[in-house]
Amino acid sequence: MSGLPEHNFPAFNQVTAFLRQAGFSVFNPAETGVIDGWEWEDYMKIDIPEVCKAKALFILPGWQNSRGAKLEVHVAKTLNKMVYDAAKLPQVVEFYESPAQEAYRLVNGPRRKDYGHPLDDYTRTAKLWSALLGHKLKEEIVAEEAIRCMIAVKLSRDTNCELTDNRVDCAGYAECLEMVTQERIRRAVSQ
Repeated sequence: MSGLPEHNFPAFNQVTAFLRQAGFSVFNPAETGVIDGWEWEDYMKIDIPEVCKAKALFILPGWQNSRGAKLEVHVAKTLNKMVYDAAKLPQVVEFYESPAQEAYRLVNGPRRKDYGHPLDDYTRTAKLWSALLGHKLKEEIVAEEAIRCMIAVKLSRDTNCELTDNRVDCAGYAECLEMVTQERIRRAVSQ
């Protein structure tokens, strides 16, 4: 932004408008504006934590000439964040995966293969929690309660630090809860 006409705010705002219209939650450093007495480091103290929280970073043409953008890209790549060229926005948005879509893909893909059906997975988890907390419980914990507790953990974390990952996990746990309900019915009917 430094040294560019209007600090390149119009380009930042144009990309932000496009992304928000497409349903993205966006942090736009241009919306901080120019603050009297602030130095480059002051802006980076705001921008870098936002990069850390973000799922992806969109870069504008000429970013290689910006000390701040180079730092933001370095941080994003170090944290395995996606870095997209804002000039290619329509193609990027076309392939965007919402938190619910990502959760569904994970629950019904790799995690299902690794952990088995959620009814079996969370029954094991519930038994472990019951063993650990048995001295405080009147009844054993069941799979559905274990899943609801995991949702509560993710909601607590998201309240403290809003991350897309928390929302993906909440959606995934909700999907697991529904799968457990359906599987209990299926197993009861098939007996």
